[in-house]
Amino acid sequence: MTCSLIEQVPPPAADGSSQQRSDAGFSLMEVVVALALLTFMITGIFYMGTISTGANTRSEDEAAAVALAIDEIEQLKNAGFGSAACPATQPESLGIYSRTCTIGAQYSLAGVPAEDFTVAVQWTGGGSVSLSTTLINPPSMSSGALEQFSTVAVKSWSSQ
Repeated sequence: MTCSLIEQVPPPAADGSSQQRSDAGFSLMEVVVALALLTFMITGIFYMGTISTGANTRSEDEAAAVALAIDEIEQLKNAGFGSAACPATQPESLGIYSRTCTIGAQYSLAGVPAEDFTVAVQWTGGGSVSLSTTLINPPSMSSGALEQFSTVAVKSWSSQ
């Protein structure tokens, strides 16, 4: 058994230099390209987060506006057919929201007295919601078992 302490030296490069070329690391160009791709991906993730936050805020504002509109419609409905009235101060200022309502003239819907209510809610930031409803006043049943009652059904809903 022979033990050799002689290190094997690779042959010189083609250009005559004795330096070795190491393929173990990354070149500067590879590092720059990798950083550019990483930056592009992180920027996209932050942009999606920003868009998502804006959409969530818009959704929260819209949900609060719909609740304010429904609240006004319920107040008009509970006032009773023919005696419902919009608030004297129009538009009502409710924090970042302003609410207006309109009541249409009474008319006959399939022989039943009816009137239309529209409640619109706007908020700072440029959004708005509008709910339209028809309130009807059906006559009492001939048996007298049911008294007159008001019925409300949402006719249309829009958001901008």
